[in-house]
Order: sequence, then C-alpha cells, then structure tokens
Amino acid sequence: MARILLPLLVVALMGPALPCLRSPALAQTPLSGDSGRIVLRTATLRYVIEGRGRPCIVYGVRLLYVRTFSQRFKSEFRCVYLDNRASDPDAVVRPEAPYTIEASVEDLEAARQKLELDRFVLIGHSVFGLSVLAYARRYPNHVAQVVAIGALPEASASLNRRRDEFWNEYASTGRKAADTRNRASLTRDSLAKLTPGDAFIARYVAGAAHYWKDSTYDASPLWKGVVVNVPLVAQQFDTSRTFSFTGDTAPVSVPVFVALGRYDFVVPYTTWEEFRGPFRDLTVRVFDGAGHYPQLEAAAAFDQQLLAWLRR
Repeated sequence: MARILLPLLVVALMGPALPCLRSPALAQTPLSGDSGRIVLRTATLRYVIEGRGRPCIVYGVRLLYVRTFSQRFKSEFRCVYLDNRASDPDAVVRPEAPYTIEASVEDLEAARQKLELDRFVLIGHSVFGLSVLAYARRYPNHVAQVVAIGALPEASASLNRRRDEFWNEYASTGRKAADTRNRASLTRDSLAKLTPGDAFIARYVAGAAHYWKDSTYDASPLWKGVVVNVPLVAQQFDTSRTFSFTGDTAPVSVPVFVALGRYDFVVPYTTWEEFRGPFRDLTVRVFDGAGHYPQLEAAAAFDQQLLAWLRR
C-alpha cells in the first residue's frame, strides 16, 4: 500500500493517544438511535440510525461518521450510518472475488433493499465517496442526490503520485516537521504489540498532518469501537486495479455535491480542478477551514452550503 494509506477504514487505537497530538473536543452526542445488522452473502453490515428529517444513508464506517456530523445536520436528516464490508472482522477474504469499488456498490444496493429505502440522499466520505458516486451511476433511480466528501475522483497509482506531489509542493515546513515528529513516536516495537487493525489506525492517527488542517489533531477518539478487516482494506487499495470516472464512462445523472478541504493532503482539492468526468449536475466546493473532514472541521460552512445546495 502507499506510504500514506487512503483514508478508508480505521480501527480504535487501544491505548494512549500519541503525545504530540491534541485531543479534539467532540460536540456530538453519544450514539442513541436505532441500530441493527444486515446479513449479506459477503458480510454482516451493522448500522445505526440517527437524526430526523430527510432520509439518507451515510455509507462507510458507522461509528466514525456518526461522530463527524453536526447537530444541525442531524436536525435535517434521518440517516442510516452503514458499515462497509471491511468493518466486519469475519468477512471472508476471497482472492478470486476481491473487494473492489464495484463490489462495494453491490453491497450497498443489497443493504438498501433490506432497509427498504428509496429516493434518499446518499453520502460517502473519502474512498466511500467514490463508492457512492459509482452507486449513483449504477442505480440512479434509487437515489435523489449524492454527497461525496473528501472524495477521490479515481483510485489509481496516478492519484497516489499526484498526492505525493501536492504534499511536497504545498505542505508547509512546519506541517512536514509535525508529520516527522508524529511518525517518530511510532516505533517498531510499539506497533508489534498491537493487532494489525490497531497498528493500522495508529499509523493513521500519526498521519494527522495529512488529514487535518490542524496537524496536531488527535483523531483517535473518532475511531473508538471501530473494527477493521485489514486484508479487505489491502484488496480495496490494490493499485493494480484502477477505477475512474473518465469521459468515456456512463454518465452520472444524479445531482452530485463534492466537498473538499483546502488542507486535505490525501485527496488534494486540485485533483478535481482538471477533472469533471461524465457528471450531468456537479457542484464542487472547497472549504478553506478544513482538511479531509470538512463536515467536522468546517461544520458551519459545510452545513450551510450543503443545505443550500439540497434546497435548490
């Protein structure tokens, strides 16, 4: 996998936060909504339902994403926060049928059928932003609008190279120094004491300078209780398989809102400047006060612009 893993899945960091990182003060309330599980052929997907208002699905990692949206957001939407296949530690890893973007689309459709949802707002973050865009292209009749946050326009080795170039050119000296300090706190011995999933998230948290506007941000509380199936993550980030919305693919007819952070160094906003793809109704917004999680770091601006777009 690439030196900086794409922000797909995370697992709880079982131990103290890195000493150089600052813990966030999360305003979100504890989980209190309905919850359940959906048994598919491929995996068991857990979900939690919170909020009131328009129906939506937030696809990816339920415990992570329910903590990143504001109370204002939750007053406008009643969302199913739905896990993906790699959140199931018992999901079978099949080399002959790898966990790809296309596979995640079919998992999402199977879950939608069991949830009996139709004409809903579909939300995905990071690589799950790519999944929900792909879902909208494949099943446009079921979704009203798509919101892709910190979303990749493609999954490819080329994108990894552009990410590295963006970091080298635009990351400040102080940000690069913070990144070096954060990563130096992870020793081989300390990582060896962790499970593979815990080691994965330890590296993720140590990469704060790449994910957050505040390079000292300690994201480990966001991942509390999350489980990850590392072999499935490895399958999804196999760069020998490219997935892209190029001009010669089928168009996405559903209206799309892409939210990007100016300080996001894993999905640089510049990757969308020269890319529009086959979208019939595409809105791209860059949030100056955010990195990879504008719904949390720039919550007020994110809520305002998203709600205004939905009410067009």
